[in-house]
Amino acid sequence: MDNRIVTVEEYWPPVVKNLAEFQQIAAAENPEFNKLYECVRRILQESYVKDASNYGVERWERILGIVPNPTDTLDARKTRILTYLNLKLPYTWRVLENMILAFMGENNFTMKYINDSSLLEVLIRTKDASQHETILTLLQHVVPLNVVIKLGYLE
Repeated sequence: MDNRIVTVEEYWPPVVKNLAEFQQIAAAENPEFNKLYECVRRILQESYVKDASNYGVERWERILGIVPNPTDTLDARKTRILTYLNLKLPYTWRVLENMILAFMGENNFTMKYINDSSLLEVLIRTKDASQHETILTLLQHVVPLNVVIKLGYLE
């Protein structure tokens, strides 16, 4: 949304626009409508994770039951929220790969499924404990229970 200025006289018929009484009404109402418009704009902005401020991110975390780490940046918290929002079933290899790709980025992970032992091995290129925890949570939500998850680090 833009930062528009609300002027109520735009909506009045031409007959009353130039009357002194109505100009006084406009002078009193316009600031109130502008405050209201700004509140609505901020509320809508907080609804979108990528545009949210700290307030919006905290709200999303409460809704999703996410406990942020004290060392997390606002962007890391937003990425974690988006990861949780993208937890969708049914599980497919491509969906899981795209979820991890969105969180970790290109060339920062490998995935291998070992059919004989029903083992999914995911290696990630990070030493950040919060990213490791987020990927593990993602895998636990998406991967079927009969598949063993092995999460490790790429060298």
